[in-house]
Amino acid sequence: MTLARTLVALLALAPALSAQVIGGKYPGGGTTLAVLLPFGTPDCGTSLNVSVPPAQPGGLGMDGTHVWLGNFHGAQLLWKLDPQTGAVVGTLPAPDAHIGGIACAPGALWVAAEQSGMIYRLDPTTGAVQHVIPSPTASDADPDGAGLAWDGAALWQADYRRSLLMRLSPQTGQVLWSIPAPAHGVCGLSWVDGKLLVACFASRGIYQVDPTNGLILGLCANAGQFPWGLAVDPSGSTWVADSNTGRVRLEPTGYDVSRYCFGDDTGTPCPCGNPSVSGAGCANSTGVGALLDADGAPSLTSDALVMRARGLVPGEPALLFAGANAVNGGLGAQFGDGLRCAGGTVLRLGTLAADAWGEASWGPGLLPAGWAAGETRYFQVRYRDPNGPCGSGFNGSNGCAQVLVP
Repeated sequence: MTLARTLVALLALAPALSAQVIGGKYPGGGTTLAVLLPFGTPDCGTSLNVSVPPAQPGGLGMDGTHVWLGNFHGAQLLWKLDPQTGAVVGTLPAPDAHIGGIACAPGALWVAAEQSGMIYRLDPTTGAVQHVIPSPTASDADPDGAGLAWDGAALWQADYRRSLLMRLSPQTGQVLWSIPAPAHGVCGLSWVDGKLLVACFASRGIYQVDPTNGLILGLCANAGQFPWGLAVDPSGSTWVADSNTGRVRLEPTGYDVSRYCFGDDTGTPCPCGNPSVSGAGCANSTGVGALLDADGAPSLTSDALVMRARGLVPGEPALLFAGANAVNGGLGAQFGDGLRCAGGTVLRLGTLAADAWGEASWGPGLLPAGWAAGETRYFQVRYRDPNGPCGSGFNGSNGCAQVLVP
């Protein structure tokens, strides 16, 4: 995966309610640093830009004292930055080109070379290579591993092409488990307070994600044009590499989104031994399951609710419908290549063709007349899969329950 990133900024999402300023300029320039208001506030204000050395920065990491910055194109260097001033306080040689992810662990600096598919453990003082493991995408013709994070015991990396977040053994690179990414175009990861932060350039968003099932817990929407690397410092400030800094709005989800009826064999088994990752429906012909999530308020007045599905079969039709109850107590029943999750009186809300990334979204303007505040509606997507594993020709996403508000 190669992206032209002509402008890159570091956006610090400060934990306090007032913006902090990162100053300093680098002679000769490069790209920029910027500081914004906290994650979860309605509006982050306008960023302040200062220059950084590489023209196309890649991964970011925080070692508890300094921010580490990788170079995606150009000199094979890693820059160590003072987070208070933005000054370069040191450099190390990078072990490979195209550094798309950096993660800091006690006594180690992990860096991921995106195009070679290798992940290196470095001595953070000398830059000496201590250990090398392959990314799970290393065998692909065009390796698509992106981002890197350390959770205290293992590494996390994103599979950009398959829209997966993978927990990896630091000894072997083996995938310990995987969860669906919150959107297509995952390129940055960080770990904070037991949760993943995920930057997705395609949706221009930064997501807070439950690492056990992929549930979206928070959203920074419209976070520039190409949010890339992520790093979180001990104060809670989150640094984000972005290709085109401007005004950024951070929006908390703030609404109860209850997903249920998963095709991971934790409830009703998938029809033909085709389970998928936790949180999604049963696996389809692409090798993953479709995951349905909600964004915006389930308000009958504003009618701003948006339902988003990913992991669909590209180009195939997908139907969003809503039922009055959850089938089989929320465990679902076998139906087609997947599970039926929503039942009772069912209302069809629209059919769309999945895009080239296997994604589709419905809304706003989704909620029909006749629904009342306080009611719970159970949403699901049924989609065509002519080459599906069980031969029925169709499959379903997980279910998603929404409690309607005035």
